[in-house]
Amino acid sequence: MPKNPTEMSVSFIAADQSAILDQVWDESAYIADLNHDVESTMREFEELVDLQCREDEEAWTALEDLRRVLGFEQDEPSVSGEPAAWEPNPDEPLTISQALCLPELGGRLFADRTGVPSKNVRPYAIRNAIAEGRLQLHPTSQRGSHKISRNNIKEWIESKWQDVANRPASNSKPSDRTKTAASKRQNGSSNITTREREKQLSSAQASVLLKLQRLKNTSRNG
Repeated sequence: MPKNPTEMSVSFIAADQSAILDQVWDESAYIADLNHDVESTMREFEELVDLQCREDEEAWTALEDLRRVLGFEQDEPSVSGEPAAWEPNPDEPLTISQALCLPELGGRLFADRTGVPSKNVRPYAIRNAIAEGRLQLHPTSQRGSHKISRNNIKEWIESKWQDVANRPASNSKPSDRTKTAASKRQNGSSNITTREREKQLSSAQASVLLKLQRLKNTSRNG
């Protein structure tokens, strides 16, 4: 017996609703995959920037070692010229990699090239401080794209010093043995012979050559 029009309409509506639900689920899965791809790309980009910062840091360290071994003064301008420094405004949004290069943290920022990050503060320390609420984010920050201003970093540093100042002071005094050890180190440093100085210079030269060779290999492989 053929179905009546009402039953047929209900069947058509149910089929349409099922098709729509399938399409919604497919689109939801696509959006979830797209968000995952974006977050994965952001993580890969941050890792790439961190790697570039470390390579630049090694290059500058090798250059400073070479200048010291050759007897150049630290404040003497290099042959190619020192790159122009970048001084961001206090409220200017910065990435984590850029914030790590701020002079306040011991880094170096440049206007036309990647900065040199701090040797004392690492990216995980910044991310942990953000996660724990000890380091405030810039208002322009978004999920997966943290922004930090210079003022945020200064407030974080001041809060860390405040924590240190609030710690109870220790009443212990240096022991005589510590004073004696320090005195021995001072006396020993003043008795370095010419041969030992030459030995140190040779070791420093070898270290510089190794660093330069490693940087050359990295640039070729890159």
